[in-house]
Amino acid sequence: MKAASPVLPQIQRPITILGLPPALFGLTSAGAFVAIALCIWSGLMPLSLPAGVAVFLILWHRFWRATRADHHHDRVLLTARRWWKGRLRSGRALVAGSARR
Repeated sequence: MKAASPVLPQIQRPITILGLPPALFGLTSAGAFVAIALCIWSGLMPLSLPAGVAVFLILWHRFWRATRADHHHDRVLLTARRWWKGRLRSGRALVAGSARR
C-alpha cells in the first residue's frame, strides 16, 4: 500500500487574488491604471472609468483562462523568457548558469 503524501494537494497551488497569481493581478491592475491615465491625459474624463474597468476585465479574463490551464502561467510568462537566448540552428536553447561558449 502506498503512503499518502504528507503535503495536502490543495496547498500546492500558488496563492491567488481573484483567481490570478499576484504578479498577473498586478499586471492587470497596471493595465487598467494606464487606460485610465491615458483617458484623463487625452481629456476624455467621462470615459476613463469605463475604459479602466473594460481593460481590467479583459486582461483578468485572459489571464484567468491561462492560469486555469496552467497554474504556473505567471512564471512562464514573466520570468522564463529572460533565460531564452537567441536563435540557434536547431531552434532555441535554454541557457542557465554560466555563459555559453
